[in-house]
Amino acid sequence: MARFWVLAIGMVAFLAAMAIRQPAASTVEWRSDVQAALAEAGERRTGVLVWFTTDGCLYCRQMDERVFPDSDVAALIERFVPLKIDVSRDHPLAERFNVEAIPAFVVLSGSDEGVSGASGYHDVAAFTTFLKNAGGKVWPSASLARSTSP
Repeated sequence: MARFWVLAIGMVAFLAAMAIRQPAASTVEWRSDVQAALAEAGERRTGVLVWFTTDGCLYCRQMDERVFPDSDVAALIERFVPLKIDVSRDHPLAERFNVEAIPAFVVLSGSDEGVSGASGYHDVAAFTTFLKNAGGKVWPSASLARSTSP
């Protein structure tokens, strides 16, 4: 009987440890319609942050689990119109910007012009820097690029 309780307690401890290790969920609401995202960017007077990804991309999943949930990163992303493009669906936007490696990020101005880009995995600090630099090119006020509060 003692062996049963040791196994039961061990199983509970294991399950609790697994629950703690679950990545935080990203709060970013990624759009999927290019034209609607561009229209929204025009209305909001901001740019579109395009994330080129695919379901099987390990580094894309790591960005989604480790970087996007960061509160400062999420606040900066929401200053753009976030648009998620699955390149496995042969998307013409990926061809237009010569996306050859994923994850890839392109910031579009309200007039649909690419103003900044990056590819590969970026940690929180590097992605925050990218977003601020890109935002300085499309946000209506330079003060927004220096602030991370919504």
